[in-house]
Amino acid sequence: MELFHSARRLTSRVFSSDTRHRVLAPGWLAVLSLGLFIQIAGILLIADGSSYSTQVHLFLLLPSLVLLFIRPNFQLWKQPAVLALAGLLACLILNALWRAEVSDKSSGYWLKIALFVMLYIHAVGRLTSHPRTLITVLTLSATVAAVFAWMTVIHQFGIKAIPLDYATIREDARLYTLDWYGLGDLKYPVIAGLFYGFFVIILSQRLVAAPPRAWRSALILLGIAGLCIYVLLTFSRGAWISTLVAGLCLLLLFPGRISRTLLISGAFLLLGMLAMFWPEVRNEWLVRGASRRDLIWLSWLARLPDFWLWGAGPGAPFEFTYPWGGSVKHAHSLYLQLWYQLGLPGITLFILFLGCLLEKGWRLRQQPLARLGLALLILAMMAMLTDVHSIFLRPNHYWVIFWLPVGILIGLRPPLTTDPQQGNS
Repeated sequence: MELFHSARRLTSRVFSSDTRHRVLAPGWLAVLSLGLFIQIAGILLIADGSSYSTQVHLFLLLPSLVLLFIRPNFQLWKQPAVLALAGLLACLILNALWRAEVSDKSSGYWLKIALFVMLYIHAVGRLTSHPRTLITVLTLSATVAAVFAWMTVIHQFGIKAIPLDYATIREDARLYTLDWYGLGDLKYPVIAGLFYGFFVIILSQRLVAAPPRAWRSALILLGIAGLCIYVLLTFSRGAWISTLVAGLCLLLLFPGRISRTLLISGAFLLLGMLAMFWPEVRNEWLVRGASRRDLIWLSWLARLPDFWLWGAGPGAPFEFTYPWGGSVKHAHSLYLQLWYQLGLPGITLFILFLGCLLEKGWRLRQQPLARLGLALLILAMMAMLTDVHSIFLRPNHYWVIFWLPVGILIGLRPPLTTDPQQGNS
């Protein structure tokens, strides 16, 4: 009996939380950290999609649900960004009930997606109260991504000996997979470019926020180099621009000697690459142009009177057929696709949601985690201009690109008290 009471007291200490400071107990912190690492790095490490989903549900979403019920943090939900998100999700579900015939997904499916999104934001938001732990999880995930980036480059151009020729890579060898037992397979170069670009920002933040020792800085720079090479060789211009703009914002948000050094050296490197590869750059921007997205956007504009107010319904495909054949099923812009599906109320709530997040991140920019969240959200917002087709999906790479920065920014709070982990992130 004494052993039973001792075990119960130990469990209580490990899994009980400080409700006054909203600090997670060590047990909850470990479970949510493991779950978030699996959700991020598992995209590269777990080849089987169903196994990945099962582990994310088991180690992240389920603990988040249990924690939500037994140790709720009401302050997390009392903010304008959450109200805007709740309105957006309500718009999604109501539209699904009204337009059930336009999609092969039931209203129950959209309700489940909305629940998953809220549980994910809750988990990330609670971890945000422990900046050092969250940064450690993100850094470990970025380390995995950097290793995969270098392995992919070496495997493709070293072991498989694919020629380092612009025409060959552009047409037949754009990077998106390790091509080994299904690991690191992101299916499409555009997705791969955005996903690896996300980790360029993570590692860059580690370099400029609190400059580490020389050997650690060298390892971080090596990781950033591998990630940048990977992003470059995806030939996804959306990923290039998104990573470049987000990286520039990060350096401006973390002023200092290292940021200035990276900014100046990066500018010289970029100018040198433009001069060295000008024929290829000219082909990318002047010949390929918008990859015929302009035709899709003009078609969207022509159809605007048909859906501008209430939308066509969640999951409704935006079908467009090119004059010479071939077709697409989305508007190649999340903003346009969201307006097409959810109408004026949906896109208005989404823009309001983004505005609330940007305002909060800027207001709390004295916190390193807020500056990181802002840079990552800017990467996502740039990517959504041309490449992201949906954010209301089961846990996947788009959750890392968009919902993770959202969770970080929602989880931030003014430093009213001295938390044990608020000192350095």
